[in-house]
Amino acid sequence: MATLAMVAEVGWRMRNEARFKHLRGDVYEVKEHNSRARLFCFLHQGRLVVCTHGRLKPSGNKEYNKEIVRVERLHLQCITERIL
Repeated sequence: MATLAMVAEVGWRMRNEARFKHLRGDVYEVKEHNSRARLFCFLHQGRLVVCTHGRLKPSGNKEYNKEIVRVERLHLQCITERIL
């Protein structure tokens, strides 16, 4: 929650790549120091950070790619269904 509070205060362009990491496209990962928990999110219209799901740290690139694809699919669904 501390990282999300920091993103809310400073903006999504915060320079702490260790806590708010850009993965691909509009997909980001929020992680806390010394934690295996990850919160995946996307950036909507360059301003809104939308959290999609969380999980324990994926092991290996194959698992990360599955999570990234899931976030991209949810982002596309939000756009096509005009949810946001």
